[in-house]
Amino acid sequence: MRYEPAFVTQVDGSECQYTSCWAAEGAMLTDAATGGSRTPTPTMFRRAARVPHCEPAGLGDIMRGMVHFGAWPRARYSNDLTRAELRALLVRRTGYVVGLSGDYEDWPEESVCQANFNDREDAYHGYVVICGSGTGERRGKVRVGNPLCQGWRWVDVDKVVQAAAIFAREQGQRDSIDCIVVIPPQER
Repeated sequence: MRYEPAFVTQVDGSECQYTSCWAAEGAMLTDAATGGSRTPTPTMFRRAARVPHCEPAGLGDIMRGMVHFGAWPRARYSNDLTRAELRALLVRRTGYVVGLSGDYEDWPEESVCQANFNDREDAYHGYVVICGSGTGERRGKVRVGNPLCQGWRWVDVDKVVQAAAIFAREQGQRDSIDCIVVIPPQER
């Protein structure tokens, strides 16, 4: 079994909390990559990534922050994944932790965690997935760290992939999804 990161919310009372989904995502990925030895807050992560005051950011900035914290050796940037490849990655019981950007316009209402967030035209958002699908009533779902929430949520894997695909398409990438994959250390 691999180390599982603690959930990190972006709603932390800081001045930049509503533009820090990517920083909370980076904090969770850093925690996963370092096996819990580095657990930055979104504010600390934003500073490490050198993103100016309350600016939104993306996967490249997350990579820079992870390098700063010494977390990159257990991570890799995966680009140009198809929807099928991303889905296969997410449902495999590896315990890997994947950072994604998505468009929440079609995200399940019960796991949005901020009223009307998914009603916006470009509801772009960063989130983290712990790979491995659920069983029983959670079959077909994966655990998602949505930084707008206060804990991990089970979300239909097809909705997770769809959000990433819509975001990629709206950024000019056709059938090409990018993500950060972290391979956490084994638990002792």
